[in-house]
Amino acid sequence: MNGIPFVCIATVSLFASCYAVAAEIPVVFTIVESERTGSIRYSTGDTSEQTFQHTGSMEATLSFDPATQSPTAIRFTAGLISESPTTFKNTATMYLHGLGIKKVVFEQSTTGLQMRVNTIGAAHPISPEGKILENDRLESFPIAGILTAKLTIDGRTQTQEINVATNPPDRTEGPVGTDLSLQVFEESRNGRTSNYRIAFITVVDTRRSEFMPNTDTAVTRTLNGSSLAEATFNAPSPFGQWLLENGYELQHDGTQNAAGIPLALLFAFNLPANYSGALPWKAELENGKPMLTLQLPASGLKQAIQIESCSELGSGIWEKVHPSAFVNGQSDLSTGAMGQRRILFTDTYCLFYRITTAENNL
Repeated sequence: MNGIPFVCIATVSLFASCYAVAAEIPVVFTIVESERTGSIRYSTGDTSEQTFQHTGSMEATLSFDPATQSPTAIRFTAGLISESPTTFKNTATMYLHGLGIKKVVFEQSTTGLQMRVNTIGAAHPISPEGKILENDRLESFPIAGILTAKLTIDGRTQTQEINVATNPPDRTEGPVGTDLSLQVFEESRNGRTSNYRIAFITVVDTRRSEFMPNTDTAVTRTLNGSSLAEATFNAPSPFGQWLLENGYELQHDGTQNAAGIPLALLFAFNLPANYSGALPWKAELENGKPMLTLQLPASGLKQAIQIESCSELGSGIWEKVHPSAFVNGQSDLSTGAMGQRRILFTDTYCLFYRITTAENNL
């Protein structure tokens, strides 16, 4: 047969494991990196500084949109964070009411400090950029550890020691950080489900100053640093979510709709699952030469596809069309690709063509 190549659309195989759709996904974050630096400065004395780390885990309920692969809300429900020991020691020459000018030594230390972390109230909304909003409602609360304060004046030292477990504070320690964000990474995809890694990034940068009662001295406390915690979870892939939205179950064994069109291709072209028309490609003559034209969706491909050719159907051998065969080098058929793709053929022998998804495990 000479002239226009014969075009056919081939079926692709679909496999999936069962997955129950959940609007909310439980996740457990583990802190993998943490370093914070705190300082205490007395206006009539010196500055002390300490660097410390956090370890531990946090439990949360994540609202996740598989179609956009984006988190939409999160609520921290439990967790235990341990803080490495710290000791701040300062000396100040200050006026003390009723005592006059004195040299005072302050020493504040923590050991074995552990904190509970949870969201106060409803879940935190998450911006499209991944920022956790209303983060002042994510608070830490000490539940264990020893707090020690020493005050030395004229060579005499007074010591106060607090066991947090038996004498907890009457208020929360404060927000976990000043800038909180989430980043989601798709680690792998098995057709209709995806495995994700989610990073919880905490940045803190605070400064607070206040005068000590009955003195001429102001105390300034600063805290800055960051922490990275990670968790993993499974959710429907974008294709799996599309199947669910179109009335299919993830464990559904079918590969085609009632009209015989592969479901994976309908998803790739952003078409409904019950679509029964032709896919948007055609073969025609242009200036006497056969031209294959494929129109990609205006919103971009939802899934990477590829065009394959075969010269003898009986052989069952299909080969991906080489990028050099595309007009003007426009051969991109990856996820998000838009516009037209055209293939001009100068040969006159018969070729068969088909569209398949680039992933053969859909």
